[in-house]
Amino acid sequence: MTGAYFVEDPPPIPLGPEFHRFADALSILTRSHSAWATGRLGEATEHAERASLVFQQIRFAAYGHRAKALAALLGAWQRLELGAPPDQVCTQVGDEGHRLHGMLGNGDDIPSLKAWMHGARPSRVVGMLQFAKAYNLDWTENIGQFSLPSVLERDASGKLRWRQQSCSTLAEADSTLRSLMGIAHDARLPLLAD
Repeated sequence: MTGAYFVEDPPPIPLGPEFHRFADALSILTRSHSAWATGRLGEATEHAERASLVFQQIRFAAYGHRAKALAALLGAWQRLELGAPPDQVCTQVGDEGHRLHGMLGNGDDIPSLKAWMHGARPSRVVGMLQFAKAYNLDWTENIGQFSLPSVLERDASGKLRWRQQSCSTLAEADSTLRSLMGIAHDARLPLLAD
């Protein structure tokens, strides 16, 4: 912090087997995202479920919960793809149910969805907006002005700054965030990204 530093290789830390299992679980979760990105939905769901199980076995509960939530969202996508009604699908995704319901056009969940989007990570919002794009025929409908999450960008002088934007439709939110983040408009992103 004062500008001076002392370089010394830290002593190696012997890793226990749980850390190897943790790395394995992360690898399995990565395979889930890869399968999802290439349209192999069943395989993506299986990998997310396996990753959740491994995380739970080695007592990394937060990671296990996240992988389980991803598996539930992938399952929801698959059920929607097969024509299941949104109300039924949203009850099966736990904590993400109200957000998903809002993404699918349920007006009662729009206020909490808009509040969540403002405070969430941009990658999480773009991931969930894929549901609106695919399964909400009214995603271009005006739902009232709302703030998007802040996105870090460089200004003309090269300094980093936070950029805050607002919009009034889910379609506009998707397009704006993808543009700000440099993500292709047709790219498939993890549903539960961070």
